[in-house]
Amino acid sequence: MLRRPAISIVAILSLSLGISSAISVLSLLEHIVLHPYPYRNADRIVELTYREKLEIEYTPAIFREQIRQLRQAKSIEELIEMDEHPEAETTSGVPQDVDVLFMSGNAFQFFGVPAFLGRIFLPSDAPDNLTPQPVVVLSYQYWQKRSNLARRRSGSSGQTGDSKSCIC
Repeated sequence: MLRRPAISIVAILSLSLGISSAISVLSLLEHIVLHPYPYRNADRIVELTYREKLEIEYTPAIFREQIRQLRQAKSIEELIEMDEHPEAETTSGVPQDVDVLFMSGNAFQFFGVPAFLGRIFLPSDAPDNLTPQPVVVLSYQYWQKRSNLARRRSGSSGQTGDSKSCIC
């Protein structure tokens, strides 16, 4: 090694690059193949859907009383409600289409996803037998993408569709 330092340095760099690239690839494969979802107990999450004879897949509409009954079932550990559809975002002055996901108040705890900034849904946002408060939780990417929203602090208000909401 001392007689030919250039060859030694090339050998050490080659080994370092080979080992680090192998570790990077294995780490990536572990996250993609073995643990693809960043949620707590992702292997136990089930979405209720059904198919008709034409092989068209539907998510059934489940109403408030049915949800209460399902929550009491011993075979279900936890239940969340989700509904996705496009809305028009008007906070920037020009309406823009945004995919909106409506979720029950326990969704963030269910997935094990904490808030990066601000807060998530609180029990006081949806008291029993009352109309839930309109609360918006923005994804970090959406918040960063909209420069006028990035300057706002949590607790400000905005508008999606026909209703005003608290941006948390």
